[in-house]
Amino acid sequence: MEELLKHIFTTMEPTNTDLVMPAWLDIAAIIVGAAFGSLSAKEHKLDLLGSVALGIMCGLGGGLIRDMILQRGGVYMITSPIAIPLCLLATLVVFFFSGLVLKLEKLLPWVDILSVVLFAASGTEKAVLYSLSIFASVMLGTMTAVGGGMLRDMVLGEVPKIFRRGNFYALCAVAGSFAYYVCVHAGMVKETACFICVVIGMGLWWLSRRYDWLSPQAVDLSPIVVKPVKRIVAATPVVRDVADVVASVGRTMEAVGSGVEHAAEGAGHTAEGAGSAAEGAGSAAEGAGQAAEGAGQAAEGAGQAQGDASPATAGVGAGAASDDPAQKPSSEDAADEADAPPR
Repeated sequence: MEELLKHIFTTMEPTNTDLVMPAWLDIAAIIVGAAFGSLSAKEHKLDLLGSVALGIMCGLGGGLIRDMILQRGGVYMITSPIAIPLCLLATLVVFFFSGLVLKLEKLLPWVDILSVVLFAASGTEKAVLYSLSIFASVMLGTMTAVGGGMLRDMVLGEVPKIFRRGNFYALCAVAGSFAYYVCVHAGMVKETACFICVVIGMGLWWLSRRYDWLSPQAVDLSPIVVKPVKRIVAATPVVRDVADVVASVGRTMEAVGSGVEHAAEGAGHTAEGAGSAAEGAGSAAEGAGQAAEGAGQAAEGAGQAQGDASPATAGVGAGAASDDPAQKPSSEDAADEADAPPR
């Protein structure tokens, strides 16, 4: 019995790096995820490149999202020397031998959910190593489990499957991540915790399919809450009086608020009118200034015209006086008069 307990529980801390999940669990989850990505590419009639892209997204996309959110340590798909080659191998096998894979049609859903819960355990394990809270650990485990499928659906232009109403899928990842976190912190060996995670996740998925349990959708619970409250208020005089007072105060506050709003609106209109009047006065003053400037320019032009006319008039008068022979005798006439003999 003691030997059995030693294989189930441990005294080491969950953050101890000596306690890690077996590497083959990550490898198995990656291969299955890549294979399902390639099958999705075949359903949508994509070429080889599309099949490889979807395979890598489904196999490594969830871990990539986890590492980007965590921002601690390295990125698994880059630091691991076998992650991308395994995705390529699984993708090519499904691409060229899809007929053999599809013969396992009844087994494929089970393999799919198995890879989901394994990814959930892997993501939660990495969060546990960095001593994150239970909420952060479950979130990272869930994103690792369903992130690759979410990226695949977004690339294909579809609403991600995890957001559509149906049998439990993402909830299985949430339950598996929660179970793994609790088991590890309860002192269980991580292999045992991973096994319990798989059992709970796959069991919940099977129950949802067996009894047609669907993920919850939006429900308005307001009537369920409001009706009992109204009955309590109506049946209790004190509560009813308090409710009436509160309602009266609410109406008064509403009226005051409305009055203040109207007053503010009137003040705004008045200020707007005053601004318009001031603007009009400014325009009138500007027009008067322009008119005065025009009158000054006209007066200046008249003065210049008068100054130009005075010299011209003087010059004309002088010229007329010098040109009249009756006004000024010539020198020749004066000489003749001097030489003439006396009579």
